[in-house]
Amino acid sequence: MKKSTLCIVLCLLLAGMLPGISRAQQQATSGFAVFEEKVSTADMAAFQQAQQEAVDMWNKLNLGVSIGCYSTDDNAFFWVIPARSFASLDTIFGKTSAFLKKAKEQEGYDGSGFRDLSTSNFSFIFWRPDLSYHPEGYEGPSADKPYVEWSFCYMRQGHEKEAAAAVKKFVDFYKKNGIDYGWNFFEVALGYDVPAWIVMDNSTDALTMRQTEKSLNEKYGAEFKEMWTEFAKHVRHIENRTGRYMPKWSVTVND
Repeated sequence: MKKSTLCIVLCLLLAGMLPGISRAQQQATSGFAVFEEKVSTADMAAFQQAQQEAVDMWNKLNLGVSIGCYSTDDNAFFWVIPARSFASLDTIFGKTSAFLKKAKEQEGYDGSGFRDLSTSNFSFIFWRPDLSYHPEGYEGPSADKPYVEWSFCYMRQGHEKEAAAAVKKFVDFYKKNGIDYGWNFFEVALGYDVPAWIVMDNSTDALTMRQTEKSLNEKYGAEFKEMWTEFAKHVRHIENRTGRYMPKWSVTVND
């Protein structure tokens, strides 16, 4: 019964619209709870319908929790929720539980439309500003720059210090050369297959990102190769995934 209630709460939690999590809010919030929801191709239409119903309920009753939604090209969704620490999860679940109760009592809505449509994984990550790079004017995923690429770097145990030093060389190199291209860097604190790091890049579309990378490699290819070789020594496996930010299912709540 407890597991069933939790699943319903999460279904309601993973809904929203409006502009998404702002860069300023990212800087003020060091932690994020991340739910990865996997949907089969056969169930995608039904899932999208159920999700839109949840979005509509969100607009009507106001959940009160900020959520950034991302879809991936391998039929998954990331729901990213600001949480300053692990202790913040109690507040998040408290708000969603209260919302579920209100939705049930006032609208007869219980989230049952999501039944059997997906599976999910949970992780807790921390933003690493020291290993992220944001030149002047850089912004994270937005309605104008929705295309996202994630590099999930599964690290060798005990190599975190050396790997961080290698990443810092990239940061320093980009700063020194005034390169107008940036990324967000996250450390997985809780999840499967840790230690793991996540590098997130974004652009208007895939073609624009490839053109930017080509231009940088033509100019700094030798330096990049040397720095990458140093970092790669500390990595077991890298999984690259692509997708896009979904503002229509995202929400920003000012605490």
